[in-house]
Amino acid sequence: MPRLLLLAMLSVAAFSQQHPQQAYLISIGAESSIVPSGTVWLYSFSPYGILSVQLAQIENGRALMPSSFEEAKKELNPNDTAEVYVLSDTGWPTSWYRTPNISREVIWFELTGRLNSLGRPTVLSDGGTRLILPSPSKRSITMLYPDGRPAAGHFSH
Repeated sequence: MPRLLLLAMLSVAAFSQQHPQQAYLISIGAESSIVPSGTVWLYSFSPYGILSVQLAQIENGRALMPSSFEEAKKELNPNDTAEVYVLSDTGWPTSWYRTPNISREVIWFELTGRLNSLGRPTVLSDGGTRLILPSPSKRSITMLYPDGRPAAGHFSH
């Protein structure tokens, strides 16, 4: 029985070495502004609707990306007309970060690189990645009449 247990433990250890998860430390604007919570999603948008797969949960700035995207491939399986992209919801008030569309032919090979494109990635001493997302910017939108005057009584944000 002890040999069987040891064999099982070695098998799990070998599997985890073959398929290590990619660790991320995510912050916004500066290394010290750790994202308290959030989610990293993979979306597929097509005429058939929107599909999404949760890639990682962010807790205290830490996110473990899957080592293999086989499960995501099975769940998402984007069709020929799909626009596929990575979206990160940082949990901060309305802070979303979205990659440009990713071709369905290369999504599974470029997924980590596209995630890194959301901010400034650096390699940590433990082999993980620190990803510093840009600080949110405030925008103002004012509705205008056709002649260019501000529309009175309309929402301005």
